[in-house]
Amino acid sequence: MVLNMYKCKYLKLPGNHFKCNNDKNQGDGVYECGVRRDKLGLYPHRCNGCRHYSPNNIIMPDIPISSYCRIFHEPEKYTMSLESNQSLGKYHSWKSRINPNFDSFLKQILDIKNQKPDAIEYFTNRLHDILNSNEKYVICIIPSSKKGLADSGIRGVAKRLCQFHVIDGTDVIIRNKTINSNHLSAKKRSLEEELDSLTIDNEEIIRYKQVLLLDDITTRDISFKAARQKLTDAGATLVAAIALGQTQF
Repeated sequence: MVLNMYKCKYLKLPGNHFKCNNDKNQGDGVYECGVRRDKLGLYPHRCNGCRHYSPNNIIMPDIPISSYCRIFHEPEKYTMSLESNQSLGKYHSWKSRINPNFDSFLKQILDIKNQKPDAIEYFTNRLHDILNSNEKYVICIIPSSKKGLADSGIRGVAKRLCQFHVIDGTDVIIRNKTINSNHLSAKKRSLEEELDSLTIDNEEIIRYKQVLLLDDITTRDISFKAARQKLTDAGATLVAAIALGQTQF
């Protein structure tokens, strides 16, 4: 079995190389990213990150994905956001009028749901403290469960963060049909249902770029998983997922 290493000359990211199996008995050239461990396709398909490939036979060492993340001031603290997601705090769902876990953070979460200016300002400042505004990347959001591009508190936060080099991608992910809200509905939607309800618009905004993906509350990570897949399929080179609150059970 012969293995060649292919480095994408368009992405220009450390460690972004593809392992190609040239043994016809073992498969027709499966490309696999040396950093992300993702299967990228069968030869002669192109790199899912930039839609090109370059057979330079360059072998590069594995480098942590956080080492080339430009979104955070301290990317090593947010490695989990690059693999699944991270949150700013805990969200205890409101199941009754009396919640023993009610605190100021939970109040801010409830207020962001109601698009209150103070809560938008609070979370804008919280995120601004950890984000790098001197680098070029795109901010996208998980759309609400309603069809279309509904206004939301997280959209207001994201738009406030889109300054200087940061690109506004709040209209890139669109809900093409209304679905049940994951943290309110007894029936939990599947990854397939979530993927089917999301559409990527204006791909050129995210292509070849790093993306910060924001949501107000994450419960089962389904929305993040689906949106990440949609964004990477559309050409995003890296997706960091941050939720304001993580639902606690």
